[in-house]
Amino acid sequence: MRALALMERWLLRRADQWVARRPPRRVSARRLAAARIVAHRGVYDNRRVFENTMAAFEPFQEAGGWGIEFDVRWTRDGVPVVSHDPDGQRLFGVQRPIVDMDLATLQRLLPQVPTLAAVIERFGGQLHLMVEIKSEPHSDLRHQRKILHYHFESLTPGRDYHFLSLDPNMLQRLRFSPAYTGIPIAQINLRRVNRVAQTNAWGGIAGHYALIRRRHIETMHRRGRQVGTGYINSPSCLYREVARGVDWLFSDQALALQKIVTRYANIGWRGNPPRS
Repeated sequence: MRALALMERWLLRRADQWVARRPPRRVSARRLAAARIVAHRGVYDNRRVFENTMAAFEPFQEAGGWGIEFDVRWTRDGVPVVSHDPDGQRLFGVQRPIVDMDLATLQRLLPQVPTLAAVIERFGGQLHLMVEIKSEPHSDLRHQRKILHYHFESLTPGRDYHFLSLDPNMLQRLRFSPAYTGIPIAQINLRRVNRVAQTNAWGGIAGHYALIRRRHIETMHRRGRQVGTGYINSPSCLYREVARGVDWLFSDQALALQKIVTRYANIGWRGNPPRS
């Protein structure tokens, strides 16, 4: 399984290198201006500004960005917090798992990790929230459904937020919002995820742009669903995905790409647009 994951990452990195070197495709100013960039874990360098923190989300809001992606985990006392990792080792040198801390301990040991409530209060209704629900052992799903419902009840499903998960079962088990807010993330299991998304009437699919083909995008659109691809980290890749009609563009370089989108939204094309 680990070997398969390593091979997948290698292939996707090669795809990034290939696309970044390609001449940009032709894309209309109207479509580029409408591109919905999603800052994957915010705007960060993990030295001065850390991913999935308020400081990472604020610059993208200030730049007029469309949405932010972040991950939700749970403290021992059942409070949803925003963190990709199950602990703070990689970012902050704290090995203790988040699920073993109550909120007070988390705020003492990992003060940079915000609660979901704080993120929603600050950015809900201002940025589109792409919320990845992490699958964790020994989860109290009934409690989690109740808490998530409470946190999101002031927002409009689909317009203000969607839920993402690498585990399609999480979208089924934690469903408290309309089915169209659920977006499974495909890896090399794209065929299965595509089928499950149709069966459950979810709002679409997300996955790496090298895996999602144009026919998948067209099929989703014919059925009234949407498609998100990542990670769109170069101008060439941005133009490519906009030209393919992708709805959400997840990026680790979201601020730079948003500047391109904003520039053409404000002034339109000057001279010849990018083309392949």
